[in-house]
Amino acid sequence: MQDIDGGPGRYATWLAGQGHEVVLLDLARGNVEFARRKAIELGVRLASCIVGNAPALDSLVGPGRFDYVLLRGPLCHLLHEEDRWVAVEKALGVLQPGDNPGLADACFRDPRRIGDFMVGFGLERLGVFTQESILGPCENQIKSADRETFESCIEPAMTFIEDDFCRACGEHVLFVGRKRLRPTAPRSMARKTAHAEPRRKR
Repeated sequence: MQDIDGGPGRYATWLAGQGHEVVLLDLARGNVEFARRKAIELGVRLASCIVGNAPALDSLVGPGRFDYVLLRGPLCHLLHEEDRWVAVEKALGVLQPGDNPGLADACFRDPRRIGDFMVGFGLERLGVFTQESILGPCENQIKSADRETFESCIEPAMTFIEDDFCRACGEHVLFVGRKRLRPTAPRSMARKTAHAEPRRKR
């Protein structure tokens, strides 16, 4: 499993603790070193920790190597659109066909369009999730609540996590898909989808 732009290893170390073989990649050397230390502290093993940039991914790890890919940070943090496109394509390049990459993006003016955008890269849509669900506007209050109140909020929030009409309540949208052997739409079509605004009713 590849965790691209995995930061200080929050997800990579948790996944390693679940028995997955995880390779962490991040641009910041400080994050990579922190992830190494954290893994030792937690008693888990990261297969590798690499300092590098998502657009150069294929030269760092090689094509078709991973069963699963997490691509979270680059789609939010890369400043230029072309770099974000390259990051998605590079992530798919290191992913074996027929498996499930988790892809998150917060760069859309209309987050409801993320599904169409990602399908344009040749991914079969398995799910699109608003990570904060309906709790986004009151996230800080919920985090500071007691355990019983916290759990009582999480349960109804899970009901709306896949609801397209609740996308604006959260800050992060997660797309989960399966790589097809061949793309279903050319790159130019996906690009057009990403920029298209919904038609207004007359």
